[in-house]
Amino acid sequence: MCRRPVGGSAARSPAGQQPRTGPPATPQVLGPLLNLSAHQQKVLLETLTALLAAGGSPTQAAPAVYCHHNTVIKRLQRIEALTGLCIAVPRDRLVLELAILAYALRSA
Repeated sequence: MCRRPVGGSAARSPAGQQPRTGPPATPQVLGPLLNLSAHQQKVLLETLTALLAAGGSPTQAAPAVYCHHNTVIKRLQRIEALTGLCIAVPRDRLVLELAILAYALRSA
């Protein structure tokens, strides 16, 4: 899946980047997902929402999206590759949760 921080704080930003401050902008975080086809976008956003609700557990998220947990793992890998965020890192998970919430509010 993604790289987990080894020692040190999970709040560090990648080398050469300024740490993000303030609430994440939905296009900044979810932009790569929102640029996919409507079907792929829907599937990955539903999977991400289910994963976040399940505390990052693919096994617990799988029934919510009606698929096998290995499918959820593959989708998670794609989400992490597209966003550059790792659901196992608490700060990244929070950024994803805020972005999903903002997206849901904008779409309502």
